[in-house]
Amino acid sequence: MNVLIIGGNRGLGLEWTKQWLDRGATVYSTARQPEKADELQQLQGQHSDKLHIHQVDVTSDESVDRLAKTLRDVPIDVLIQNAGISGRAGISNLNSDDVLHTINVNSVGALRVVQAFLPNLKKAEDRAKIVLTTSLMGSIDDNRSGGSYAYRMSKAALNMAGKSMAVDLADDSIDVLIVHPGWVQTDMGGSAARITVNKSVSGMMQLVDKLSPEMSGTFWHSNGKRLEW
Repeated sequence: MNVLIIGGNRGLGLEWTKQWLDRGATVYSTARQPEKADELQQLQGQHSDKLHIHQVDVTSDESVDRLAKTLRDVPIDVLIQNAGISGRAGISNLNSDDVLHTINVNSVGALRVVQAFLPNLKKAEDRAKIVLTTSLMGSIDDNRSGGSYAYRMSKAALNMAGKSMAVDLADDSIDVLIVHPGWVQTDMGGSAARITVNKSVSGMMQLVDKLSPEMSGTFWHSNGKRLEW
């Protein structure tokens, strides 16, 4: 089992890396600045034969293409798109450059990665799986508080991209999980969050395990509940 984790240096990405390694998978985990990813580097010291660390910046076509060339001969069974940033500005203090950057990272970045690694996913022995880490804040139906324009827009766009991927890649035996990790105790979620990274990733792992063509392109919470768009 080969797993590619985009954004694996901290928080959810680091926990994804740990839990896949615990399952005996070969993990290709990435960071924008691997030399500063201390915990990931320490983890590699414990799993030198199974964990491979690579640099990638999902906002750069050149960076993503370079990683794809490095891993061109590696079949990818599971691709986890975890890289993301927050953006909490309201309508009165929006900065258009910040909005565009957030969308570039959170939604366009996922398209770059999936497009670049389609040949690897098609080499998987069984049905390949794409995991898109989204947010309930990307749900139009759930939005009752407004605000957070850049983040909400970027995650709504990611949800739509995931749905289209599920349709377009079905004939290639590739399924897409669109998953909200919950309010998690990470740098982004803050210390007041209700869910530990271990619990969140464990729940998402269960969803990955049961991901099927029928589930592909639908929207889920890490607790196993299906969510509304």
